[in-house]
Amino acid sequence: MKQLYLFILLILSSFLSYSQSDCGDAVTASEGLNSFNTIGYDSYWFTYELSAGKKVTISSTDFVNFDISSGPDCDNRTNIVYDYQNVTISNLEDGATLYIRLSRFNTETFEFRLVSSDLISGDNCNLATSANEGVNSFDADAYVPRWFRFELPEDKKLTLNSSSYGEVAMFSGSDCEYPSNYTSGDTNLSFTRLSTGGTVFIKINPYNTEVFEFELTVSDFETGDNCELADQAVDGVNSFPVTTNSIYWYKYTMVKSGNLNMDFTGYRPVNVYKGSNCAGKFFISGASFPRTLTGLNAGDDLYFQWTNNGDFDFTLTEADPIPGESCETAEIAVLGTNSIPSTNVDYFWYTYRMPTDLNQKIIIEAGNDRDITVYSGNCESFSTLGSSDGALKVLGLASDEDIYIRIDTNGSGDFDWNLGVESEGVGDSCDDPEVATTGSNFTPVSPYWFSYTTPIAGTYTISSVGLATEDTYLRVYSDCQGTLIGENDDFSGLQSEVELELSEEQTIYILWDDTYNAEGFSWNISSDAIPDEKEDQTITFNSLDSRTFGDADFELTAETSSGLAVSYTSSNTVVATVSGSTVSILEPGSTIITASQTGNVAYNAADPVERTLTIKKANQTISLDAISDKLVTDADFTIPATATSGLTLSYSVSGFVQ
Repeated sequence: MKQLYLFILLILSSFLSYSQSDCGDAVTASEGLNSFNTIGYDSYWFTYELSAGKKVTISSTDFVNFDISSGPDCDNRTNIVYDYQNVTISNLEDGATLYIRLSRFNTETFEFRLVSSDLISGDNCNLATSANEGVNSFDADAYVPRWFRFELPEDKKLTLNSSSYGEVAMFSGSDCEYPSNYTSGDTNLSFTRLSTGGTVFIKINPYNTEVFEFELTVSDFETGDNCELADQAVDGVNSFPVTTNSIYWYKYTMVKSGNLNMDFTGYRPVNVYKGSNCAGKFFISGASFPRTLTGLNAGDDLYFQWTNNGDFDFTLTEADPIPGESCETAEIAVLGTNSIPSTNVDYFWYTYRMPTDLNQKIIIEAGNDRDITVYSGNCESFSTLGSSDGALKVLGLASDEDIYIRIDTNGSGDFDWNLGVESEGVGDSCDDPEVATTGSNFTPVSPYWFSYTTPIAGTYTISSVGLATEDTYLRVYSDCQGTLIGENDDFSGLQSEVELELSEEQTIYILWDDTYNAEGFSWNISSDAIPDEKEDQTITFNSLDSRTFGDADFELTAETSSGLAVSYTSSNTVVATVSGSTVSILEPGSTIITASQTGNVAYNAADPVERTLTIKKANQTISLDAISDKLVTDADFTIPATATSGLTLSYSVSGFVQ
């Protein structure tokens, strides 16, 4: 596809007018006021070299998204911050390069101000200001973080309280490079994760420009402060206590094997762990809404890490297992539509036995954002066969093989999914791809393999943009199971596009996939090198000299005006054959050698040219040695004669003497 871009650069003082949506074309920003014209929703890139010992503030009175990263170049950037209107960066190494991407929604002149200033105490973790127990205060700038550090005694917790508006994060560690025990929340936060004592780093992000006051309180640990001090939960109603802690722990021990239903109202984030003690616990579930924990055994210790967002009640109820909630209670799937009931379990399980056929595949469709995983083996020993969101195709399934299907319920269930079984065929693997053509192609099911051989060297575009409505994903390989040479997701909307420089008659392998369903979609291959109309071509093929039987093989030398290769045929393969452009003589006679060229995407087929090839008989000579006189009584003897052709000689006798 040919596109013409017209760039107009207007330089009026320090005024810029342009639209750059690529980091590699970023314009250098200057300290002070920067101004440029926008052309509607687009991205505009700038770079800025941050001096040693400096911080930078980027601000605007207009509505804008600032997406800022740093690194040695565009391909090796690390995201730093994404925010609106005003950002301050103060935690970079000396001399770092900033990459600033601004997203605008209007067509108008836009201004932003960039101010560099010296780093001061509190600007970053390494410059954290020492905080005191009791009331602390600082002059806050809205959305400009300030850092503090506090030495926490052993076996104590630290609580921060403030009536100011902002966000607080706390973590511990020997230095700023290796933080641990991260906790964050609003301006009323307790840090309960450092029983051994040590340094606590405090990052405060104020929401307003004003004096920001906060109070630090050191106190003894209480029930619920950490896993070791977990409050004891009961089967039934549990009342969350009134506490300033950001995290509150409960422990519950299963009485019988089965399920545990967690019921509560509202948005209540909780992480659930299982283990014989706090040191050996492991994560089993995370939820913000009612959930059922499955596959539990009598005596299992469960630890609930609740995020505090107000006092509330939650109910724990032990229950018997229900069909489909675990591998052991998997429902039997059927071909066609299967229905998952309303449920609080995270996943619903099915089992299915493959039919008695070879080389089978299954296709599962469950809808957007529903994770699907297929396993082989048994509930004690799994092997994952495939996993995807929304839709999944699994190949190479054996006759009568039992498989297990696990589908994400999104915490509610109550939806249908579809199971299909088919024989493997074209497009299922790169070993048996469908041959794609220049122009429009169709992917009947996802994922699906194609091969494509270029008719001419040039830039090729492979795209589903404007042709599909599905969320497509595109990968291009140099050969089957070879090097990935192109990959794209969401080039425009949810569709994919890749542009590649390819040589003539280069074969590539194309894998199309769809994130959420297995249904088909259209896509296209195009190239600027392929003309809209084909040109004519002619063949130049000189007359052929006659040859003699026994002559060596020789080459045909026809040429085309297009430069494309010529192919040849022989009308009489008893006399002569052609392999490529090489003629082999078989016996005397004549044959017609036809030179042809079928054309390609740029040229029409040429008119074939015929030339007659005559093969003459070869000459031969006979050698006969002298024969000595013989007597009638002598024995029979052989005449010493040969022909250069190797043919059989015949003899006659004359002049017999008595």
